[in-house]
Amino acid sequence: MTGAAHLRQLSAWVRWEPDPDTAVAVLSAIAMIPLYYLSVHLTGWPGTATLFIQMVLLGVVFPVWWLVWHRKKTLADLGITRVHTAASIVAGIVLAILFYHKLLIWVSGPAVIPQLLVNACMFWEPFFVFGWLFLCFYRAFGIVPGILFTSLAFAAYHLGTYPAEGLVMLLIVGLLFGCIFCTTQNILILWPFSWTVSSGIGTAMGGMVFGWRDVAVSAIVLVISLAFIAYTAHAGPGHESGT
Repeated sequence: MTGAAHLRQLSAWVRWEPDPDTAVAVLSAIAMIPLYYLSVHLTGWPGTATLFIQMVLLGVVFPVWWLVWHRKKTLADLGITRVHTAASIVAGIVLAILFYHKLLIWVSGPAVIPQLLVNACMFWEPFFVFGWLFLCFYRAFGIVPGILFTSLAFAAYHLGTYPAEGLVMLLIVGLLFGCIFCTTQNILILWPFSWTVSSGIGTAMGGMVFGWRDVAVSAIVLVISLAFIAYTAHAGPGHESGT
């Protein structure tokens, strides 16, 4: 291997190429901390409004607007791509099967169904954490710092809603899923299968066991989020180049 080839290989793991996307990703990760806290702890319409801002506007609309509409990139830069689709889906299903038995430790009986459905609708989280934050950090700093910074951000916005030991577990989960997502950089390796089950476990561990009303609210959030992505794919500045 030549010196130049070795440097190129090394730069995939660690590099220093921050750009405006990096700064904006960091700011959005910081903004998620109070929004997530308020969306969990507020009740009534303030809680619902904060939930919408957190999940839809910051979690999905802003990253898509910034990269595709403002920066003129494509949805592939957010992990929405046709590349490695089959492998990502198969891997996601296998991971979901492996995780499912642990979910039954925390939630059992009929309550499992709404728990799974709510978490299946939480597309915003793997999209925001890995499609947005990880890919921005990866392009700026390489694989290793990208995974580390992403897992730290993932644990950080759960401050105040999880105990200390829960935050450590989330940090580990972030590292694990960062490694998994990095293999294909296709959001389908996480959502909808593996993330649905693993998030179902995580939310139950955090004391959040969902009912059918939560399913309805989460479904609305999912529909709005996917509709904006679909519109962007159809009419956005990079739609002609495909994903």
